[in-house]
Amino acid sequence: ELYLRKIKSRQLSNGGFTWMKGGRDNWYVTQNILERIGHLKNLGIDVSLDNQVIDNAIRYCDARMIEYYEDNGRKSQKYLPATILNYLYVRSFYDKEISGKLKKPTKFYYGKAEDTWTDFNTYQQGLLALAAQRSGRPSLAADIVSSLEDRMINNEELGAYWNDQAGYYWYNLNIEQQALMIEVFSEIKPQSKDIDALRLFLLKSKQTNSWKTSKATAAACYAFLLGSDNWLSGTELVQVNYPNRIEQFTIVNGQQNTGYYRQDIEASKINQQLGEVTVTNPNPGVAWGASYFQYFEDLDQITDFKDTPARITKALYKVGVDNNGEVLLPINENAIVQSGDRLRIRIELTVDRPMEFMQMKDMRSSGLEPINVLSRYKWQDGLGYYESTKDEASYFFFDRIAKGNYVFEYDVFAVHQGKFSNGITEFQSMYAPEFSSHSEGIQLEITKP
Repeated sequence: ELYLRKIKSRQLSNGGFTWMKGGRDNWYVTQNILERIGHLKNLGIDVSLDNQVIDNAIRYCDARMIEYYEDNGRKSQKYLPATILNYLYVRSFYDKEISGKLKKPTKFYYGKAEDTWTDFNTYQQGLLALAAQRSGRPSLAADIVSSLEDRMINNEELGAYWNDQAGYYWYNLNIEQQALMIEVFSEIKPQSKDIDALRLFLLKSKQTNSWKTSKATAAACYAFLLGSDNWLSGTELVQVNYPNRIEQFTIVNGQQNTGYYRQDIEASKINQQLGEVTVTNPNPGVAWGASYFQYFEDLDQITDFKDTPARITKALYKVGVDNNGEVLLPINENAIVQSGDRLRIRIELTVDRPMEFMQMKDMRSSGLEPINVLSRYKWQDGLGYYESTKDEASYFFFDRIAKGNYVFEYDVFAVHQGKFSNGITEFQSMYAPEFSSHSEGIQLEITKP
């Protein structure tokens, strides 16, 4: 009720809403408020807002539409503004009659949209498809959905999505776009098998990232609530089955609210058969989890872990010089490393999706001393990260890392003689620990010069 009063206090006498208190009316802000109210109405939720407030806001948007048409609407107008597409979409939530001066601009812009919709980006096409479907233009909606299906990327792990470039305008935001696509397919093609894949991608985007704004979060929640088979309707516990045994989760107060459950198995009950796990999910939505085995192993005996969204390869090179300049000699079983040699540690990292708040720890043997001992923020190939050098390892912290391949290098000196384990390189999400990977262990021998 507090927020409803706050919204009402922002409405001006002409029906428009301001962005900040005391400001001027804003067309986009007004349509954004009407869009959120339309979403609630579509879900059957009574917003308890005075109908006069909504009617005045609709009348304001209608007036701005007419005004824009009278100033700009002409057959020579080549491009259809995103605000007009947003208006057609928002207006489609309300049954208030389109008549009088509004008929002509509405007809004009739908006609213009039919001729130019292939020039729109994915989000704008979604807005138009829903507006067309609700306004009695199903053929236009079907054409757009067919085009969207042709350009859709399907990935078994990530789900279905479109590889549009994100931007700073409201119609270039990936989370809002994905949420809108779920609405498009749920309404225009409800039997499509792609709807669950679209939901999966939206949910996966929250697993290793954040839904940047409250606007994006509201759009995502609306998308998940759509349809009778929405993913939030499940209340059953996921069942984890082991050979000859069913492990029942014990629910602790508060766990059911967060949807996070954890079960620890006593060491005496762990055997090799527990590596074979069958998971049964009776709910319509997706669920994910992880099974961890904790054990001790010599660092140089650890093999690399490839079955993960991130893959790491670590290599050591001896830095030498020839007539052409600096050369890198791979350090293998037959390589001779002497005290005083300069070595280069190279870490190759591959991630298959954007991730946020990741940490990479590169262990270093006690026989090596790093040249760079100052911790600082660095930029490399468009990637920003903080590098911190400690006695036992070098740490790399990424607030955001895009999909792609990355190479990190730093130099050390071989100092102490002996046989050493050079450790492994670990890469892990700070807030989703199941997203982790590590390289294989490396053994190093340093001899006298």
